[in-house]
Parts: sequence; C-alpha cells; structure tokens
Amino acid sequence: MIAQGGRMVFDKSAGKLKMTGVLDANHRDRMLRATAPDSFITEIKKVAAETAKAKAEADTKGEKSFTVEHRFENLPEGFDAGYLRGFDPEKIRFDAAERKLILKTELADNQYKQILVAAADPEFRRALNELFVASVKFRVSSMWLFWFYILCTIGELCLSPVGLSMVSKLAPRRFATMLMGMWLLTSFFGNFAAGLAGENWERLDPGSYFTYITIAMVIAAAICYGLAKRITSMMHGAN
Repeated sequence: MIAQGGRMVFDKSAGKLKMTGVLDANHRDRMLRATAPDSFITEIKKVAAETAKAKAEADTKGEKSFTVEHRFENLPEGFDAGYLRGFDPEKIRFDAAERKLILKTELADNQYKQILVAAADPEFRRALNELFVASVKFRVSSMWLFWFYILCTIGELCLSPVGLSMVSKLAPRRFATMLMGMWLLTSFFGNFAAGLAGENWERLDPGSYFTYITIAMVIAAAICYGLAKRITSMMHGAN
C-alpha cells in the first residue's frame, strides 16, 4: 500500500517507519484497518449484516428496539477494546470477559471501521500512533486553508461573470440559452478533473503532484492565450 502519497516509507535496514509531513488521523486508521485479519473482517461484516437485518425486521413489526449479540471465538492478538469506548454504551457494548459484542443499533460505517482499528496489528498500531502524536506539532495554521478559499473565490468571481458576458455576446440569438448552459457545463468538467487529480494525492509525492498540476495549468493558460485574439475579433468591438 502506498501510504501518505509516498511520504511514509519503511526502512528495512533500520526496521523503522520514516515519514515526511503530518500524519492525518484518517490515513492512520485506513492503514491500520488494512492490518486487521481477514477472518475478523469477514466476521464483522456478518455482524453488520445481522444488525441491518434485525433493524429491518424491527421496522416491519413496528418495534423501536432490537438486540444483536455476537460472541467472538478467536479475537485477534492485541485486540484493544479501548477503541470501542467512544461508542454509546446504550447502543454498542463490548463484554471483554465474554468476548461478546452487544449491539442495539445498526452498525454504521464509521463504527465498523473503528472496530477494525481495534483489531489492527498491535505493533504497527503503536508505531503509527507515535508518528501521529509526533507529527501533530508540525500542523500548519488554518489560515492557509482560509486564504486558499479566499483566492479560489476571487478567481471564480473574476472568471464567471466575464465568461457569462462573453457567451451572451458571442452566441447566436437562437442558441444563446443552450450555449449559456454549455458554459456552465464547463464547471462540471472542471470539478470532475479536480476530483480525478485529488484521487492521485495518495499515489504521488507532493513535489510530483503539484508539478503535474502546474504543467496542466500552464498548458491551459497557453491555449487560452492563443485563442484570446481570435475570440476578441469575433466580438466585433463589444466590451
């Protein structure tokens, strides 16, 4: 598994995990869930299906409550029930003595994932928790996010009205409405492309990731610059 966009590596010679940047809690938990035994994952999936079935039956009968109890024959080595303490004890409770999970609610996706974290490899879990705590002090200010959105919003405000005005002046009268919709459709393709780029964040190191985005932006800017004079001439002097 490529972790943290290649920013986390395992040094085999030193037997250590090395990481650049800040370890996000979601990435940490995703890696931990991957180390849970396959047999335990299968067992928890069955528990989730049992709670969904029990809830459906209760709804059909008009009942407001139901209970599902599941006893684990073999818990993974190092299973840490402490990760389940965040659950509402009235709805989800783990009896350590009986190795029994008692549920009075349908097992939600986040709860299912949290149980898998509790069953993760204990040594790997300890190592990632240490990295998580050590990297917290390197978090940057939230003002980076604030100004990022400010700049994106300013860019949108500069681009959208100009584009709408251009389309209204260039479009033939009969197709004005359709072409206005086509202009708005470009936002869809832009957001779709942004989503595809975002999916590669964990597959590439930050340097390569932002280099590719910069190259794509430069190419797009060059194309727009090359078309600018032709589009201006088509506007017949309209401002």
